[in-house]
Formats: sequence, C-alpha cells, structure tokens
Amino acid sequence: MTRTIYNVPLWVTALLILLTLLVEAPIIAFPFYAGDAYKGINIAPFGNDELYYLSRGKAVLEGHPLGQPFISGVGEVPDSFMSNVEYVYMAPLRALGLAPYIDVPTLYNILNTIGVFVLLLLIYLFVYMLSESALLAAAAAIFAIGGYYWVEYGTVIRLILTGSPIFQSAPNIFGRSTDPYTALIPFFGFLICTYRALMQEVSMFSFKNVWSFRFVIGAGVLFGVLFYDYFYAWTFALAVLGSLTLTALLWRGWIGALPSMVIGGTGVILGSYQMYGLYHLYTSNAGHQITYFLKSAYSHAPIQSTTGLAMLALFFVYWYLRRDDKNNFFILGIILAGWVALEQQVITGRVVEYGHYYWYFVVPLSIIVAICMHSAYRWRIHQYDRRAIQIIFCERA
Repeated sequence: MTRTIYNVPLWVTALLILLTLLVEAPIIAFPFYAGDAYKGINIAPFGNDELYYLSRGKAVLEGHPLGQPFISGVGEVPDSFMSNVEYVYMAPLRALGLAPYIDVPTLYNILNTIGVFVLLLLIYLFVYMLSESALLAAAAAIFAIGGYYWVEYGTVIRLILTGSPIFQSAPNIFGRSTDPYTALIPFFGFLICTYRALMQEVSMFSFKNVWSFRFVIGAGVLFGVLFYDYFYAWTFALAVLGSLTLTALLWRGWIGALPSMVIGGTGVILGSYQMYGLYHLYTSNAGHQITYFLKSAYSHAPIQSTTGLAMLALFFVYWYLRRDDKNNFFILGIILAGWVALEQQVITGRVVEYGHYYWYFVVPLSIIVAICMHSAYRWRIHQYDRRAIQIIFCERA
C-alpha cells in the first residue's frame, strides 16, 4: 500500500518539495555563494518588479497607503494595482507590534517557498480530479511549474534550431515575490471547486441541503477573492466561467451550465466594490496617465497565439478519440478561456499587458491540459493495438 499524507502519496509530496527547493535554490544558495561579501540582503534577481513588490510590503508594514508609482503631483490616488495581498501579509504583523522585527525580503522568501509548494499541491489535486492518476497529476504539476520555459518560448526543437539554451539560465519565474503564486493559489482553488460544482447533480437550493452546494459557494467566494488579489487573475477566471458556461450548454444543457452562472454572479457581487474602484480610478485623469505606464493601448487587432492553436488542434483529436469523456466540456472551456483573455480587445478595443495572461495562466494550463489529453491518446492507441492483435489472432485461428 502506498503511504500517503492526507491522501497525497508520500513520493508525490517528496517530489513537490524537491521542485520547490529547486525553484527557490538561487535564494537559498546565494548567502553561501557570496560568503563574506554577503550583507544580509537576499533579493531575487527579477529586476524592478521584485523591488516594487518588496517596497509595497514595506510600505504596508510601516503603515503607509499603497498608491501608484508612475506619476507625481496627482495627490493621493488608490492603489493602481488594485491588490490587497500586502495588507493580508503585513497588517496582522503590524497590529501585533512585530513590524520593527520583520525583514521584508526574508519574510517574503519564506512565504514564497511555502506558496510555491501549496501551488504545486493544488495543481496536483486539480489534475488528479481530472485524470484519477497520481503519476499523471504529479507529472503535470512538476512540468507546469518546472518546465513552463519550454512552452513559453516555443518547443525544445525550436530552441535547438534557433541556438537558444534548452535549460533556462535565469531563476524560475514562480520564485518571484507575491506574484504569481498569490494569484494562482486561489485561482486553482477556484478551478477545483468549479469542477466539483459542475460535476455534481444540480438540485433545488434549501437550507436543509446547503452542504451539497459547498463547491458552488466555495468557487463563488474564491472568484470574489480574486478581485482583491490580482487583476489578471479575476479577469481570466471570468473568461473561464464564460467559456465553461458555453461548453456546458453545448454538452449538458441549461441545467449543466447553471452552476457556472451562479458562481460568476456570486463572485461579481463580492468583487463589485473593487470593480467600482477600478472604474473610478481608470476613468479619472490620473488613471488615463497610469494606463500608459501599464502598457495599455487602443486596438482591435487580434493577437496570434500559437499555443492556443496547438491546444485546439490537440483537443479536436482528443475529442474524436474520447467522445465519451465526461471532462470534454471542461477541458475545452479551459482552452477557450485563453483565447477569450488574449483576444478580448477584438471586441473591447482595449489592449492590456496580455503577457501576464500568457505567462501565468495560458502556459501552465496548456501544459496541464495537454498532459491530460496525451494520456487519453496513449490509452486509446493501446486499446486499438490490443484490438488489432485480437483480430490477427482470431483470423489465424
């Protein structure tokens, strides 16, 4: 019998811990590498973004409000990032009087390590629900975080043909402070609850059976939390819900699509305050100036997504081979969400910094879904091979 920790096999836990340490290896090794030159400042080399994340945490720890870092002379304006992550981290420490004893880079390095492991664990649980295979779920979690570089910049063959290094020399992007793990942890929790909500039988709500709606409520609450976490997280989650509503309608009818609509409505209600703040800021004169620095633009031009095209092609083959798979509509919904997020400007005319969708959501989810579908290909091909062998033996008999 395989030994487990809370139903996660021990060997899976060990592999996830190992990858977590590899992601955080530059931070762990730097003090030893620097030797006597080390001055106690251990900051990951992610440029100005890393310094900005740390400065936000320091500002909240010292009791200062979060504003915008782009323009001066506009007075007090709301946080241009519309994120409350730093308040969640730092406000309790300040309230307990621990602020003078906290070193923000060290605290963030510890939280990053814990966050990466929790993220890996949630990805494992998500894929395990889809595949019911511990090996496949572990492979998807490890490759989504440890091997995203190969998908982000093409394929291994492309890297070889262009003379690019196969192995990334820079630190893993998931080792950055706060983002992306603080957004992806509630996002994958949202995906897990959404999947469970869509897969259970829908019944009339009453206080007597409220427990049976725990996944709908949980997904709605987590969707609402994303509004106060990260702009690209809640907008991508919204694209997921819209796509799942469409695919559930096609596969299962109105009743099957109802949970995703309830989840969306719950999250929007919870996030309405943040949406109002977002609208109020970015319709002001200061907001129009800030959008320039956030690389926003006006355009209806589509964005080419080779990854999206490849995923659609894989899905059509997958659907042909596994039309009976109950996960078909969910997998297609995840794939379509990437298209919605990357191509929304075709309708809205407003281009946001879409790289955040691609780096943090499209690439990891494409890896996860592709691995799930690949396992189905292997299963069906082996089934065909067995049938062929049986036919040959029958003919010879």
